[in-house]
Amino acid sequence: DGAMLHAIRQHWRRRLPFLGINAGHRGFLLNGAESFAEGWPAGPFLVRQAPLLHVEVDPADGSALRRVFAFNDAWVERQSSQAAWIEVRVNGEPRIPHLIADGVLLATAAGSTAYARAMGATPVLFDTPVLVLVGSNVLEPPNWKAVMLGLESEVEFRALQPAKRPLAAFADGVPLGLAARMRLRVSHVATAELVFSERHDLAGKISQLQFPPR
Repeated sequence: DGAMLHAIRQHWRRRLPFLGINAGHRGFLLNGAESFAEGWPAGPFLVRQAPLLHVEVDPADGSALRRVFAFNDAWVERQSSQAAWIEVRVNGEPRIPHLIADGVLLATAAGSTAYARAMGATPVLFDTPVLVLVGSNVLEPPNWKAVMLGLESEVEFRALQPAKRPLAAFADGVPLGLAARMRLRVSHVATAELVFSERHDLAGKISQLQFPPR
């Protein structure tokens, strides 16, 4: 999936569908290699479209604003032995004024099977019109769980003690340096289309995660 995420970020402007072939064990964004063992299959194929996140990072050193796109997710996490102190705003409102955790992440529906799932979020179907907000090892507020937000939501993470409790920023796993603030929203222009064979469609893969194995 990492190779697919890199390809999407580099080439989404070409407006061509992405089709990945996985020779490993698992790839939520890829098709299994066995489907192509005897050449290009006749189909049918399913096309899934998803938006990218527009990510802005204010570096902690006061340098120029960084803007990147992410297909799966973007997050901030602690970079010291102390827990991170983070203010979480949604549409300008401080919904969690003082989050104490290892970090906090915003994922697209496509990214809900990745790091968000490892943090405790429930995977959702690829084309579900939601964003997933989830914290990592949350201490405060007690019992805070992952939440789903509308696609129109704008989310902001702000370091409350950037010098004492520095935060590192990431987009699709790519490090963006230490951050004083991260702002996220669905891009108005950047989208990607992924192609799946019926046998390897994301809906089936996510269903396997949502229900216990038989």
